[in-house]
Formats: sequence, C-alpha cells, structure tokens
Amino acid sequence: MPFNDGYALIIGVGGLNFDVTVRDAVALNNVLIDPNRAGYHTDNVKLLTNADSTKENILTAFDEL
Repeated sequence: MPFNDGYALIIGVGGLNFDVTVRDAVALNNVLIDPNRAGYHTDNVKLLTNADSTKENILTAFDEL
C-alpha cells in the first residue's frame, strides 16, 4: 500500500572516510520508495549527495516537497 502522505529530503555527504554516509543515504532512499517497504511516492522523496548537497539545492528541494 503506497504511503502518499510521506515526504523526505535525504542528504548524504561523503569524503575522507565518510563515503558510508552517501551509501546510507542511497539505501534509505531505496527503502522509502520501495512499494513493498515504506511505499513513499517517488516524487515525495529527494536525494542529494556530495556536490548536489548545496545550500541552494537543499532549499529548492524543501520548496519542491
């Protein structure tokens, strides 16, 4: 059953010994949009990683959600 009322902004920034945060962010994104798990609508979940995790992109993602 889809969860159409759920929204998420997931941010993962890696780098020196922190690349696991990006993998975790991607894994969380995959769980949330999986219809057999959390079932969030794909339009309701935004994933930003590394260079895409700018202040401008984060604020834009909040506005979109």
